[in-house]
Amino acid sequence: MPPSLLLLDPPYPNRSATRLNDQRLRRCQQAKPDGRTRPEAYAPTADLFDLWALKTPITALLALAEPDEAPLVACWVTNDPKAQHFLLHKLFPACDLAYIGEIAWLKVVAPCSVAATCDHDPQPAATQLLVSPEALGRKPYELLFLARHVAPGSQTQAEQVAPAFVASVPLGHSRKPYMLDVLRPLLPPLHRRSPRVIEFFARNLCATREDSAATASTASESASLADDGYWLSLGNEACKFNVLGEGLARDASKECHG
Repeated sequence: MPPSLLLLDPPYPNRSATRLNDQRLRRCQQAKPDGRTRPEAYAPTADLFDLWALKTPITALLALAEPDEAPLVACWVTNDPKAQHFLLHKLFPACDLAYIGEIAWLKVVAPCSVAATCDHDPQPAATQLLVSPEALGRKPYELLFLARHVAPGSQTQAEQVAPAFVASVPLGHSRKPYMLDVLRPLLPPLHRRSPRVIEFFARNLCATREDSAATASTASESASLADDGYWLSLGNEACKFNVLGEGLARDASKECHG
């Protein structure tokens, strides 16, 4: 079944991510000195054009869809102009993708009570941006580029979407907010109720619905459930940031694997 949404969060060259990856590697080496371990993290690419390898799976998945059900492609991008230029003028055109708009994710700090600093009834503090707009080298937002597949030679133009933004508290480095509810109106009409999502470089798992084909009582019921959508998370961090059971703790040994 062809996807209705391709969601990507590529590991762009990033100095802070490289530094974090090196710190995790040192913790792993301390936990298991034999050197056979490595951190469960996406190592940032050394060269931006290493991401050209995404062209093969993207074009293969887009080719599965009918022309009137072109999947939406949503790709996170850093604020580095080189990365944005690579997507808009290199990777997207090579995959026959037409840029249709973008969504900005504003990173904010969770509001807290000011009861400790005043004598009257506590009032919630105003939500603030995580990074000051005047900060040099950092931005208080990240961008999600949106694109639609347009077959070569087609006279149809992809419909543009109005700019939008969402605001949320970051849960950790490189972990993006849940965007399906925002993107759902942009999916092919027949897929909006039960979208088929393939997420590249996923940081956690996402469920589409509570029931599944495994609970079906008949073969026809199983086929019906299978047609209701799916969320396929690809990447070695897909299982890392889910809810930990009671009594489990995250430490260096759990960040490593042999």
